[in-house]
Amino acid sequence: MRGGDPQDSHTAHAVICGEEHRDTLVVVPGRHANAAVLVPLLEVLATRYRVIAVDLPGEAGLGSGGRPNTERLRHYGEWFDQVLATAATDREVTVLAHGFGATVALAARPAPHVAGLVLLGPNGVVRPAVRPAAAAALARWRLAPTAASAERLLARLGGRDFVAPHALVEWMCLVGRHVAMSSQPPADPELARAWAATPCTVAVGEQDPLFGDGRLDRAVRSTLRTSVLTVPDVGALMPFEDPSAVLAVLRHHETVRPHPIRWAN
Repeated sequence: MRGGDPQDSHTAHAVICGEEHRDTLVVVPGRHANAAVLVPLLEVLATRYRVIAVDLPGEAGLGSGGRPNTERLRHYGEWFDQVLATAATDREVTVLAHGFGATVALAARPAPHVAGLVLLGPNGVVRPAVRPAAAAALARWRLAPTAASAERLLARLGGRDFVAPHALVEWMCLVGRHVAMSSQPPADPELARAWAATPCTVAVGEQDPLFGDGRLDRAVRSTLRTSVLTVPDVGALMPFEDPSAVLAVLRHHETVRPHPIRWAN
């Protein structure tokens, strides 16, 4: 698949499922995630959509071993342009992006083959809240990436009733031990403003410690011309906490743009 390392745009690692369906979703994971750890979500999505889940180069996964550089947002945008052009072979695609993955999606150029954006707890529009408990849990996990510290961090980011699955806890231990930490680019509302003419749904968990306080509302209205959908009983890890809630958000989005266009031969 074309569109890999954001510095050369050659290849991308992707997981494709639900190929019996016509409507295509391009799924972009958040920080420290990849297609492999999103399998429960992808299985749910594949009951209704053709799903192409891509690993972000520079993040933990099979996208690229290189570390993101200071120009990474521009490079990520160019990389994702290539991914979208490849995915939209005969019809429009919808982008489903979580967290930092939403920043990458917004860094791409709006194009006729992108039918819409569905952004879950998106970074890149406004700065996230800094919660002392979550910040302390992050620091402990980085200093000592054990199962206990990973569970504590995931519990702080998720909703009140979220119990992280064992596989996700193990993955976070591996990330903490072997992946270099890098900062996220600052929020840039102008990237979102470029997508104002594209149908967009923004959803945030009711218990999200980063964006659940309403800080996205005004910025999303002014840049993307939509309102923020609040999803009950989940936090910042919606794709892991409740895949069925993600499917419900997509169904809501379909009321905005229900019928993707098929290209003429």
